[in-house]
Amino acid sequence: NKVFPKLIEVTPYMGAVAFNDKEARELCKNKMISQVKMDGRYCNALIKNNKVTLLARGGEVTYVGDALFLKELSECPNAVLNGELTINGLDRYEANGIISSIVSIEGKIGERSKEETEKKIQSFEKKHGSYSNLINRIKYTVWDIISHEEYEDMKSSIPYTLRLKSMREYIKYNCLTMVSEVEWKIVDSFKLAMEHFQEIAEAGGEGTVIKTLNGTWKKGKPKWQMKMKKEDYHDLKIVGFNYGTSGTKNEHVISSLDVETSDGMLRTSPGGISESDMKYITENQEALLGSIVEVKCSGLSQNKHGEYALLHPVFIKIRDDKNIANSLNECLAINKMISELN
Repeated sequence: NKVFPKLIEVTPYMGAVAFNDKEARELCKNKMISQVKMDGRYCNALIKNNKVTLLARGGEVTYVGDALFLKELSECPNAVLNGELTINGLDRYEANGIISSIVSIEGKIGERSKEETEKKIQSFEKKHGSYSNLINRIKYTVWDIISHEEYEDMKSSIPYTLRLKSMREYIKYNCLTMVSEVEWKIVDSFKLAMEHFQEIAEAGGEGTVIKTLNGTWKKGKPKWQMKMKKEDYHDLKIVGFNYGTSGTKNEHVISSLDVETSDGMLRTSPGGISESDMKYITENQEALLGSIVEVKCSGLSQNKHGEYALLHPVFIKIRDDKNIANSLNECLAINKMISELN
């Protein structure tokens, strides 16, 4: 792409920088928008000529069958929305697992026979209940809207307050029921931003994101958007698999993983994998090698040789919506953010 611009399609994604106390206080000298940090499955929704395409961060198409929210969006004007998929009535971990299974089934319908697909759905229903019902309960929560031209240019000069207003009107005037805007409020001090964060964290949420009112849209993690997140989570790449200890019930299944940062500067081996996940990982090792997993920990450690690892790492889930792991510097920034928030 450096030689031939746009030769390889890149999916633009705007994230937020990790929390930094000094920089957060500086940002909050002016009015800010404090939004609930969503904890579902991220998707760009490209709506064009009555067709809706969902794209993950890495550009992979996200298939969720004939979900109701897709039918609603297909009747809307052309636009690109940024948001996440969740399921009404389910916590984020259960919902993310179910959505991941639906995406896997729906995305391979053309590669499998009708009988194989039916078996997959039957297996799904034994564990989760009605397949079609859960698909129709998937909700799309959005926090931004841009045009297709801006999406292709990977930037928009429109201030966030105007984009937010446009997004709200888009949802309202198209009478969307399975698409909603993210919860947010205006804060005009660091104290109020922290209070909103604490309110969401105490309610079981992942945290908040503060955004400047005049922030533009661009690919990357601009300094005018900052995460405020309480728990210490890292996205790391699988580089190896470990069977359980000989003589135990897990000796024939993968019970822990070897994972590392994108630069290989931090390595660790999270356990705490559920029986169903151990079975899935054991049966799909070749396909999962190099993929991204979310790991929770109690912080970072460094030995006398300067090598980094995670303290008490626990496997959370496979991040099949991401294809790039955190770097060591990103992990250090996340850890610093957590220590400053606690």
